[in-house]
Amino acid sequence: MVDINAADYLIVENNESRLYLAKHRSLFYLPRKDQMIELAQTNGFMPTIRDFADLVLLIDSKKPVYNGNKKKISTIERKEILDEILEVRNSWGAENLDNRFFVDNGKMYMASGHRVIDKQIIPSLVKEVDPLMQHGSISLRDLDEDGLAIKVGGRSLYYWHPRDDSVARFCASSDGIDLDCGGYPQSSNLALGVREARESLEV
Repeated sequence: MVDINAADYLIVENNESRLYLAKHRSLFYLPRKDQMIELAQTNGFMPTIRDFADLVLLIDSKKPVYNGNKKKISTIERKEILDEILEVRNSWGAENLDNRFFVDNGKMYMASGHRVIDKQIIPSLVKEVDPLMQHGSISLRDLDEDGLAIKVGGRSLYYWHPRDDSVARFCASSDGIDLDCGGYPQSSNLALGVREARESLEV
């Protein structure tokens, strides 16, 4: 039996839904598929771009931030968490996000909400998208409901648009901060982790 420590999660509420997102990344150096399978062992899953953006925007706002015990975290802790996510560092750090993109009959589709069912990874949503096919600097506030950029011209991070057979991840390094929607699904790296998301803190 795995114990879930509620204090290790932050509550993110959006559109009448509540998610618990881990304060820190885990499952480094595992391929994306294996990360999803490991998370599912305790009813966790990979967050979407939108989930991740909502977390960062919440921590970076003036709104109170609560952990899984419904206790407000301190200003010092929220700064530490935000710095860990956004700080430009000498070493490369990244986290996988749930969204996958593919092209079929000339149209681009996005699969998201992946869950492990009978040992198979199945998306709960597949929809046609018409993403901005332009790289450039953006703000997390310039993302639509799917987590895709609606315009370039911000200053917070660099956006890499989706391509056929690609996945999303967030990266921070000495070169800057990236929201990469054109990543290779098979990539794994000692610094490429995942931030667990949960609908409930029950296992």
